[in-house]
Amino acid sequence: MATDFWASSHYKRWIVDRPALRQARTEDLQYVDDPHHLDFFSVFFANGTSFITIA
Repeated sequence: MATDFWASSHYKRWIVDRPALRQARTEDLQYVDDPHHLDFFSVFFANGTSFITIA
């Protein structure tokens, strides 16, 4: 683990700004028929990752 957060891989790779999130969301919307399906996927994967971290 890095002692300096700003030099860590978490900051450099996983912290994204709102424009990047908006762009990713528009790209995701190209592949689904209904935008609500993305909401179901986010709930499904959030529940799945909670089981992975518990085990």
